[in-house]
Amino acid sequence: MTSESDSRPEDLLVIAQRAAISAAATLVGAIPSQRIARDPIAEDVVTDLDLSAEASIRDTILSCRPDDGFIGEELGAISGQSGVEWIVDPVDGTINYIAGMPHWATSIAARVADRVEAAIVHAPELECTYTALAGTGVWRNGLPLVPRRRRTRSLERAVVATGFSARPEHRDDQLDELRHVLGIVRDVRSHGAASLELCAVAIGEIDAYYESHLRCWDIAAGALVATEAGIDVSGNPWSGEGTLVAGPAGLAGPLRQLVATGARVASGLA
Repeated sequence: MTSESDSRPEDLLVIAQRAAISAAATLVGAIPSQRIARDPIAEDVVTDLDLSAEASIRDTILSCRPDDGFIGEELGAISGQSGVEWIVDPVDGTINYIAGMPHWATSIAARVADRVEAAIVHAPELECTYTALAGTGVWRNGLPLVPRRRRTRSLERAVVATGFSARPEHRDDQLDELRHVLGIVRDVRSHGAASLELCAVAIGEIDAYYESHLRCWDIAAGALVATEAGIDVSGNPWSGEGTLVAGPAGLAGPLRQLVATGARVASGLA
């Protein structure tokens, strides 16, 4: 029986890498043959390939560690007894994937005793893989991650990313927040994959990122990548209710306040 005591983060990362790369190999170049509404109210979609990729990831992980828990976006949760839990999004950016756009990723995180210890964000069509170990470091394509440019500490100079829920009622609030943020920052981008937005902040392609109505599989792996790169990641997105804010020291705090103000304006409380 596997347990926390025989769960070295380095070993967990090896398993995560194997699972992500194997699953992504079936996704690249394939054409989704079916679009399935996961929730007619949310108007969300999942393809047959999302389902098969998650099944592949789950089989790879649990064949190595059968006593672990597993939380997947598509196939639900499996309880475990080892104290290790895997948090998986087989295709983060499904709409991009359906459209034939390369901005999607397979995201896998291993959580031990409520702390994410190992993570991979694998974006095969971007030829980019981010890996991270808690307290140890972060790598891009196997090399230590080095930011591409100097990080700004000014909201007025910041290029900020965000994303949007599939639910219309959530989008209305998010658009109100966006109007408030756009009035202050240099510009806003939205690439449609939360894990990759967090990685983009980590490497310095964008200055900061915020988004509400996320779920744990959206951010578990990317948040560790960003944190290990020295990025301040905060909020309560694990419940699907909080707003995640990620940015470097000196920028994250002001952005958090700006987004909070925009939320109050959107709700009519300001």
